[in-house]
Amino acid sequence: MRVWSLIALVLIGIVTPPASLFAFSPRTLIKTSASPTIYFLAEDGKRYVFPNYGTFQSWYPAGSKDLTVLSSGEIAAIPLGGNVTYRPGARLLKITTDPKVYAVAKNGVLRWVTTETLAAKLYGPAWNTLVSDVPDAFFTDYTPGDPVTSPELYDAKAQMVAVPTVQENLKIVPAPSPIPTQSTLPPANQLSCPKAKTLESLITCAMQQFGPFIPPTALEQTDFRAMVRSLLNGGCAAIPLPARLANIYSLRIFTDSENSQTYCVLMDTQDANNDFKTDHGWGVFIVNQSPQRELNIAITHPVDDWQTEEQGIGVFKGTESRTFFMAGATRGIGAPSTCQPDSAHSSSDAAHNTASMSSAATQELNDWYGGRLWQQLQFHGMAATTCPGVGVYITNGLKTAPASGSSILALKTNLLKRHPDWSVKVPGDTPSCSLNATTNVQGRYLNGVAAGKECGQPASSNSQKFFSIEQAPGFRQAKDWIAAIEDTWPVAGAPSKTSGSGGGGALQSTYFTSYGYNDNDDGQGHFGTAAIAYPDSFHPVATEGLGTYTDPITFATDQREIPVHTIIYVPFLQKYFRMDDACGACTNDWNNGQKWRTDLFMGGNSALQPEPALANCEAYITRKDIMYINAGPGYTVDTTPLFSNGVCTARLH
Repeated sequence: MRVWSLIALVLIGIVTPPASLFAFSPRTLIKTSASPTIYFLAEDGKRYVFPNYGTFQSWYPAGSKDLTVLSSGEIAAIPLGGNVTYRPGARLLKITTDPKVYAVAKNGVLRWVTTETLAAKLYGPAWNTLVSDVPDAFFTDYTPGDPVTSPELYDAKAQMVAVPTVQENLKIVPAPSPIPTQSTLPPANQLSCPKAKTLESLITCAMQQFGPFIPPTALEQTDFRAMVRSLLNGGCAAIPLPARLANIYSLRIFTDSENSQTYCVLMDTQDANNDFKTDHGWGVFIVNQSPQRELNIAITHPVDDWQTEEQGIGVFKGTESRTFFMAGATRGIGAPSTCQPDSAHSSSDAAHNTASMSSAATQELNDWYGGRLWQQLQFHGMAATTCPGVGVYITNGLKTAPASGSSILALKTNLLKRHPDWSVKVPGDTPSCSLNATTNVQGRYLNGVAAGKECGQPASSNSQKFFSIEQAPGFRQAKDWIAAIEDTWPVAGAPSKTSGSGGGGALQSTYFTSYGYNDNDDGQGHFGTAAIAYPDSFHPVATEGLGTYTDPITFATDQREIPVHTIIYVPFLQKYFRMDDACGACTNDWNNGQKWRTDLFMGGNSALQPEPALANCEAYITRKDIMYINAGPGYTVDTTPLFSNGVCTARLH
């Protein structure tokens, strides 16, 4: 039986940290191999516990692949400082016994959002999927603040930018401790994120190292273009870096631990003054060495366009696109842009300055493809109030309405097919939006403006190579986009996602979550069980079958939502499931406005699965998507397990 639970309870011990503690830096995530509990080691020498997985994920949405594992004795020797609170701006919160929904402000301040209409303006129409429950026991970790009565009184993105780490949010004052000597500092050109095991953690690490921005010279851009071409032609680690770039960039082969896919990563890493910040701010260029789609996923405003960097790398990885580029600095630093001096753009704004590696990469990609069709998808973020009534606004960098049969209309259609409650608009739609990306220099270039003239000359034609995607908060999750992008740019010869005869069933949009052996209980509060609420001879316990019609997987919900033992088909997983179990969160959602929620069983039936790998996998497939209720045989099935041998093997379609 599925319920939400804490990661663990911990005992407080006030003792002196061991000298070995200072062998690694503060602001580190630590745990023991014997417990799933994760702590943040702060600069005051204390450990702060993440009381549940939701709190942890709000700070580390890419997961927790990079943890320092200590012995139980070493952990116990570090004083416990308290609990970590949710990251400001990341989620809305609700106390278990309080129906009010709260926005989280800096330093753990809770601000009541007074109406659902207001919540939608702050976080988009899917705001209710961003609400997390906080047990009453942890309410005292937060401080009540003034209510939010209008959109102008709370900006989620600004809250997140203002508090980039747990350290700042807890107002921790560093304690006197051994000062690192020069020998303990990394040498120059070593900010290459060696602990990163996944693309998501690599990009998160890269953003944490953002420093100043120094515009590249024309010769440096030329050398960068030569590197881009070499990587596109299939080379990687054996390619020598040009002299002008050799001390600025690092080049390496990177294997993602989740999908075992190999990528080539060209990354701005120089740190000559050892301040743990990159010196130039030129960004990251990644090439998939066995791509399925000729797409370049571009993030030109990381950090400022909150969540787009996580979304972009997730889309790149999930759609198996050829290339990814992320700018290496926030958009508002450096001197005013000389490219568009009449605007308020700074030189670091990669979308509005041709003196950037973003423009260099775009130009080289376009030359490399020649007459072959390719697209660049630039993901951006807008405030919830910028374009009222619009959740997603997609343009080709022009104000004109797209032509019938164009890819932009196909992408809109495919998004609405997956998310019928979204408001997706393009130029010419109502309500309208002014964010047409007409001054975006990469858009101008791809739409035919000659190189060197993009700063001042608008585009007059549409190549359909450039896509500017503006999104309100609540629409920036990679998992919500992958299937729609795959449908818009299908792989040649790929089978239909619902091919075959039969199938059928009633189409229904729902919020999908998942659970496994670890976080399943028997109805009596005992976790680590395969017990289910509605056992029968077919499924006496929670069962992860092959996901076929004749061997479905267990799922849980409220029986008022879907009758017991009903078969459903889930297209984004290409699997059949059977209603065998109850779900407390599903019942709560149904009681509060008959909100659909479907909890899928992820596996495990005899021993605890490794944490946090199982929790990370559950988070990976959490999304709002569609299902077919009372589905018959005939749909395409992917029999790959969702979670197997401690590894997330779920495949999104």
